[in-house]
Amino acid sequence: MVGRREDSQGRELPSPAHTFGIREKKNPGTNPGFIYSTRMMGLEPTTSAVTGRCSNQLSYIPIAEDTISISSSMPIVKRLPLLFSILLRYLRSFLVLSQFDLRGGFVQITKAVITAAGRGARQYPASDTVQKAMLPLVDRDGLTKPVLQIIAEEALDSGIEKICVVVAPGDEDYYRRHFHSYAQQLAGGFKGVEWADEQARRLAELESRLSFAVQPDPHGYGHAVWSAREFAAGEPVLLLLGDHVYISSERRRCARQLLELAAMKECAVSAVQATREHLIHQYGTLTGKRLRDRPDVYAIDEIIEKPTPTLAELRLQVPGLRSAHYLCFFGMHVLTPGVFELLDQMVRDDVREAGQIQLTGALDALARREPYLALETRGSRHNLGVKFGFVDAQIALSLAGVDRQHMLGSLLESILRIEQNAGEIR
Repeated sequence: MVGRREDSQGRELPSPAHTFGIREKKNPGTNPGFIYSTRMMGLEPTTSAVTGRCSNQLSYIPIAEDTISISSSMPIVKRLPLLFSILLRYLRSFLVLSQFDLRGGFVQITKAVITAAGRGARQYPASDTVQKAMLPLVDRDGLTKPVLQIIAEEALDSGIEKICVVVAPGDEDYYRRHFHSYAQQLAGGFKGVEWADEQARRLAELESRLSFAVQPDPHGYGHAVWSAREFAAGEPVLLLLGDHVYISSERRRCARQLLELAAMKECAVSAVQATREHLIHQYGTLTGKRLRDRPDVYAIDEIIEKPTPTLAELRLQVPGLRSAHYLCFFGMHVLTPGVFELLDQMVRDDVREAGQIQLTGALDALARREPYLALETRGSRHNLGVKFGFVDAQIALSLAGVDRQHMLGSLLESILRIEQNAGEIR
């Protein structure tokens, strides 16, 4: 008998299933016969066979084993109950496994889309010569990486195996040349240097996972996502913004938190974060009802793109949030095929808001068509597309990683020096 089992977050795992094996009984000094071996199998996160990283898929692993021995000399009246017991266990196992297969509740989401077709007007003049997604930041592991690599590793470390980057015309060759040539330069110019070898390996792995979709004209964010429809090919995908950096406040990546909920609930899920009122003009904002069993999950009722505080107060308040706070998009979503159907219709009918085809319109329509949830993600998002966005993201990455002590010391020293100079001027 196997009791309650929990994952690392204290959540109860589904009921175990059984597998069976039959082998000939060969123990010396015993009657000939057979041993029926039964193995209890549980559900646990596994490592991706392709990337070697921890996957969002839950797979069966052995957790206990017991045997039933049936001797050939055993009277038939004693054999029958044991055989009947084995048959019941087998039927129970079949029903449990069939239930998971039919529900599809633990199907792995292997594809991600990153939108990177924007030109980065706020990063001008740097973005006039270097794509915004290729601007460098020092990541938590101390390696200097282009923004696109940091975002892609968020997906890969969460179990994603294929990534499609939506780019402007002509950008695909630039990205491929960069990843290929940079990896070669590191391998050739820094032989035996640990950080260079590690970065070269990561770049080569990322290059092998990448494909590209071109957004011919900048018709809006919804149009950019629609441009990846052939890559999605009727499967659910993880969507990440190319100008947002995500930092988790727990062991799991932010994207993995989202993928696990989407797999469990079998529906579209958007990551959200409680956001102060004066910032909501930067984000899609929503309202919904908390789930009884998950206070961090909401069934979405309505979504409005970048509302005014007045409109948000009228239509988007969520009971239980702090005063003057609203649920705003975090910058990552798990999209079902239904989203691409809605976007396709919007593109055909040229449905625009503020002159652009918006993803928010399709998501708002999705909430009326099928189950659609929002997850209050444990972590923080850092928008690179706003004033001081890169500075904010770099400080946050440093404070969350191996350079934490160095960054803290530098910040404190700078603040003290500024205050001293200000005092002298006064």
